[in-house]
Amino acid sequence: MLVGPPDDFPRAVHSTAMRSRWLGVTLLTVALAACGDGLPASVAPSIPPSPSSSASNELVADVDVGGRTMHLVCVGPTDSGEPTILLESGGGMDYSAWTEILPVMQSTHRLCAYDRAGLGASEPPAEASRLAADQVADLRALLDAADVSGPFVIGSWSYGATVATLFTQAYPDDVVGLLFVDPQSPGVVARWRAAPSYTLLLDP
Repeated sequence: MLVGPPDDFPRAVHSTAMRSRWLGVTLLTVALAACGDGLPASVAPSIPPSPSSSASNELVADVDVGGRTMHLVCVGPTDSGEPTILLESGGGMDYSAWTEILPVMQSTHRLCAYDRAGLGASEPPAEASRLAADQVADLRALLDAADVSGPFVIGSWSYGATVATLFTQAYPDDVVGLLFVDPQSPGVVARWRAAPSYTLLLDP
């Protein structure tokens, strides 16, 4: 028997979000260490730069992605020689889901988070209904327009795991690692939407 989420599901999500994201910090650190060992010599520096000598280039911008804008925030050193950490928020949430995480890791890692279309400071899409593949296309356009290049380690929470997986399938050469925190599969979304008592604001 299919049981839908509880009536207070949004509140339950927020009450466990911080614990999940702090777990994500630990796992991201481990993932980066593993990915760093596997980077080619052309990417990995022979002598890792110290945080004090790294060039920090904070980017906070509303980037044009073809007639509408998407909000992007990048922090941390640009010359660390390590993959950029790309953060995917859960369903219905903007980049602020990661605001407790960014300051913790930005001294030694480059991190980028963004608002998907119609969330936070990103303008809504023209389409009334969209697929996760459309969100992948948005992310690709955003990264290209903002000149943010890989390799990436994608850290994702909940629904963000779907976008992260599809992005990796579409651009395997750009992704060297994936991290899922409380991942939500497309099948779960479909069953929740089918539950009569289920009401939750999802991405447009």
